Amino acid sequence: MKTTKASLITKIVIFILIVYLAITLLNLRSRIQSATTQYNELQSQVVTQTAKNAVVEEHIRNSDDEDTVLEIAKEKLGLVEEGEVVFYDTTN
Repeated sequence: MKTTKASLITKIVIFILIVYLAITLLNLRSRIQSATTQYNELQSQVVTQTAKNAVVEEHIRNSDDEDTVLEIAKEKLGLVEEGEVVFYDTTN
């Protein structure tokens, strides 16, 4: 009679362990998918930032170039050379 009780208890314990392992595996799968998504987003940010860094590096390399300085002065600061005339489009 004792072997039957022990056998039943063993089966219940094994069943509980299997259920616990299944739940744990599903949780881990969800966490892995979340981490993969986050990794892909971060990789995309790295690519974008690398491109921005290359542009900034190019600007730094050409910061002594007279044409570059003139371009920045005109486009970003709104400065004009002597004798230039600036027309503003007011129709929009």
